Amino acid sequence: MGLDPENWMSHLQGDIRVIDSYIPGSHDASAYLIGNRDADLRNEAVGAITQCGSYTAQLNAGSRYFDMRCVPHGDDGTIYMKHADYLFQTLEDVLKQIYKFHLSHPEEFFFLDFDFDGDLALSNKIADIVESVLTVPKLAYGHVETTRGGYNTALTWQMLRDKKAPFICLWSLGGSGRYWQAKNSAIYIDLYDSFDQKTPEQIIQSLDSMLAAWVKEYDPTVHYGPDGKPLDNNTGKLVASQLVNTPKWSPITNPGNRDLVALDTFRNWLFTKTPGSNLGIVKLDFINVGYKRELIEHIIMMNKFTTPPNLPPLTEPIYYQDKIRLRTQDNRYVCQTWEGEFVSDMKRQCRLTLVNTPTEACNFILRDYDFSPVKPLPYSGNLAADTQDARGNFRMIPVGMQPTGSQALPENTTISANLDLGGLLYWGVSWAGANNQETFAFFDPNNMSNDGRLYNGSRVLVRAMLNASDNNFAKAFDAFAEGTVRLLPFAGDGLADALRKDPSHQIFWTIGRDPDREEVPRLFAASPGTLLADAFVIELVPGAGPR
Repeated sequence: MGLDPENWMSHLQGDIRVIDSYIPGSHDASAYLIGNRDADLRNEAVGAITQCGSYTAQLNAGSRYFDMRCVPHGDDGTIYMKHADYLFQTLEDVLKQIYKFHLSHPEEFFFLDFDFDGDLALSNKIADIVESVLTVPKLAYGHVETTRGGYNTALTWQMLRDKKAPFICLWSLGGSGRYWQAKNSAIYIDLYDSFDQKTPEQIIQSLDSMLAAWVKEYDPTVHYGPDGKPLDNNTGKLVASQLVNTPKWSPITNPGNRDLVALDTFRNWLFTKTPGSNLGIVKLDFINVGYKRELIEHIIMMNKFTTPPNLPPLTEPIYYQDKIRLRTQDNRYVCQTWEGEFVSDMKRQCRLTLVNTPTEACNFILRDYDFSPVKPLPYSGNLAADTQDARGNFRMIPVGMQPTGSQALPENTTISANLDLGGLLYWGVSWAGANNQETFAFFDPNNMSNDGRLYNGSRVLVRAMLNASDNNFAKAFDAFAEGTVRLLPFAGDGLADALRKDPSHQIFWTIGRDPDREEVPRLFAASPGTLLADAFVIELVPGAGPR
């Protein structure tokens, strides 16, 4: 079944202290593409992008701590999220994402670390927005030890559940007078030590040293160091291990490059950690990229659970010829578009995009290679299956939104991948003309060898048979490098080198931006292996009727 990253906290053993737990978190959580072309291009150019999914997407991936940096901007002082000097969405926008997720996941908890520079007036303005969106009764206060104002080391998950207050807020400014506010430096220690000047190996050495010195129980006698100078009493606090290869600004060496460069070092170090290890909150960049999945799952599974935090059993099977739709991690839907006037170059007109609300244009029929059978649709489970008639392979036919009249296309047109545009997915190829570029297969992101049945609600990675019969990885990579690398928040030679080292020739769907309209999200068959592959949830279309 696999881990359920959306609901894992609901399974936590209630008597376990929060300070003894392990929580995946998002470093610079707000620094993702926001759909504003000018802002996105600027933020990418200066290396300000550190996430590749919204708060909703990060929550769905399992992150529960958020590094939230706020700044007033404009004549009215609207509060925006920022990374360094660069702006992203407003505070209200991101809090609404978090609150909406909470409503559908009421047993999850959220550690919100508000960081800002300013006085009490700014603090109160930010606090007013927090109270307005998240509502005051749901703002936790059990994490504060009232006598000394520090962290309450006795806090357990059950204590938080009993209070029905899932939002644990950490605050830059102390003394603001609201019971739910706690100065962040009094609650947790941020394990960071000039990481922008260190190699990944040196970052690990620093983390090991700082984690070894972590004292979980509060010791009131700690006042002075060996040199007799006053010390900050850092005993009895949470810790946040910043597992981030933070770069200094560079148009070539940006966060995406550095993240990939550090991947093996960080992964190997993290996998040495076992239940009972000193680790705490673990802050990561690019929470939603495919290669972070195993890191997040390892952090989560170090906790103690009353029941396994697995996905619930799925019972409604999916068959070939069912009407389905594909939902992303941030709850958008794959959708057909018909842009501009009818032209002979169908590849550039009929692209796949993402929309927030599903419509008829989001509905597809999956058909087997021989077109007609109604039979159970399985995961492929076989990365070596390189022919279009292999088990689990299918073609996608759009339904519900077809051009009409003079724009009519041949019946049962299929989704295809345009190698000239970096694997950009479009629709318009006839069934008779379909081949490897129009053939796909589903894989289980938690178990690539799973060849079992697919159900309504199954999570999938979507593989394309691009050049599969020729096993031509190099050609597919060239299309990817030319078309899609520049459209993702990873750019430069560092990424290209990392991808070329990937031994896999399998090509998976990934979300990028349109080469012509860069603010528009598009689907590409472009990710070599699962390195940058995006996960989807397959859903039966409600009320579609019998197959």
